[in-house]
Amino acid sequence: MLVALAAVLAAATTVRNEQPAGVPDGARQFFTLKHRPVDKWTVELYRNGLRQFNGADFLVDVPGSRIGFLPCCIPQTGDLLLADYDY
Repeated sequence: MLVALAAVLAAATTVRNEQPAGVPDGARQFFTLKHRPVDKWTVELYRNGLRQFNGADFLVDVPGSRIGFLPCCIPQTGDLLLADYDY
């Protein structure tokens, strides 16, 4: 499994500082990446420059390209979201 993932990551393209689609408004829970990540663990998400934690602050829907924030961590109006990931 690790060998297969390493091979996929070696061929992957890295995205830095992508602003996910969707406007933070205090109610929107889901945002969309432009590309489908190779693996949910390659997604690094920043909210106003502070790293958010996969599984604690947000979840990644890998079959798609959607990020879902947990109810406690829904971005508020004016928040800036940036994502780094491999696809």
